Amino acid sequence: ACIIPSGTVTGVYRIRVVSSNPAVTGSDNGSNINISAQVAAAGTITGTTITCQGAAPFYSVGTIANATSYNWSVPPGANIISGAGTSTVQIAFGAGSSGIVSVYGSNANCAGTSSSTSVTVNPTPALFNVTGGGAYCAGGTGVAVGVSSSQSGVGYQLIRNGSSVGLPLVNGTGSAISFGLQTAAGTYTVNAAYPTGCNIDMTGSVVISINSLPTVTANNVSGCAGTSIALSGTPIGGTWSVTNPYTGSSTTYTHTYTDGNGCTNTSSAATITINPNPTPSISGPSSFCTGSSIVLDAGAGYAAYAWNTGSI
Repeated sequence: ACIIPSGTVTGVYRIRVVSSNPAVTGSDNGSNINISAQVAAAGTITGTTITCQGAAPFYSVGTIANATSYNWSVPPGANIISGAGTSTVQIAFGAGSSGIVSVYGSNANCAGTSSSTSVTVNPTPALFNVTGGGAYCAGGTGVAVGVSSSQSGVGYQLIRNGSSVGLPLVNGTGSAISFGLQTAAGTYTVNAAYPTGCNIDMTGSVVISINSLPTVTANNVSGCAGTSIALSGTPIGGTWSVTNPYTGSSTTYTHTYTDGNGCTNTSSAATITINPNPTPSISGPSSFCTGSSIVLDAGAGYAAYAWNTGSI
């Protein structure tokens, strides 16, 4: 048997027997013996001991003397996604992957003592679809936003354009939930979180937009008593608050119009003025002599006069 003394310098060796009495030098063993330095024990692993399903935190260990490789092991359901063989690794944790993360150093021939840390992986909420959204008319009650399903024990936060909308969180019920009618335009998402802090954005987003109301006018109109008066306004079409054409007494009316987006608006009131028909009264002599003339008076205040002797 051959014992290699401790402290032997690392390198490649062969062994042969040398005798002093009688003086004999034997042949070497015929193959190389590689002597490597002993690898030191791994130090404390740094990194979070509580994380969330789907997270990918980093874990590190200090330099291990005489190690040329760092050998990490992770729990079932977890995977090293970067840094394998080095002193720092990134580990992705899947569902139910709580367990031990450990590391030891090694070189060509030796392995050091390992170090380990226990990691608890908390669940992340299940994914559901964001629902609702759409367009509504200015001045309306808004549009509902919700989630297609939910989990009990999970809080759901509505977010508009990256900022939280309303507190407290809406608690999951095991079925679909609604955040009610939302009136502000923007892009809406939902974040779900357990009390442990493990959270995830729900699938998709919805957009709420606000359609302007149409501009609607009604024009003042007038006419003579007993005639039909056409009402007017913009846009063409729509409905009127009185019959069109109009044949009643002086009044006011409005014009209501619905556009292609389904948005309805009503004009300010306009006036219908009914002008009375003129009632002239002719004064003057009722008889005169042949060859003479008389003056007849129909009264003042009329814009034009058309006399008729009855021959027409």
